[in-house]
Amino acid sequence: MRQLFEHWGCSLTAAASADELLARLATQSVVPEIVISDYRLRNGETGAQAIAKVVAFCGHPIPGVLVTGDTAPERLREAADSGHAVLHKPVRPGKLRALMLHLLDGPA
Repeated sequence: MRQLFEHWGCSLTAAASADELLARLATQSVVPEIVISDYRLRNGETGAQAIAKVVAFCGHPIPGVLVTGDTAPERLREAADSGHAVLHKPVRPGKLRALMLHLLDGPA
C-alpha cells in the first residue's frame, strides 16, 4: 500500500492505532490532508474513532475514509453512519484514488 501511495505522489504516515498515529504526527511538521483507516483497529477501537482523534488533534476537519472487510450488517451500518466514506475490501486502487481526489477537491 505504501508503494501505491508513493507512486501517486502522496506522503504517508502509517500506524496501527490512533494513539500511535498521534504520537508520530506530534513529531512531524506535516498535517494530514486525509485519513484512511481500517474500520476495526486494535483494542476494540474503530477507524471512525481514530479519525475523530486525528481531527481533534489537528483542530480542523479532515476527510476520512473507512476501509472494511466486515460483512456484518450492524458493522456496515456503523461505518456508513460515521459520516466518512466507506470502501469495502478488497479495495481497487483506482477506486481509492478517485475517492481521495474527490474528497481532497471538496470541503472537508
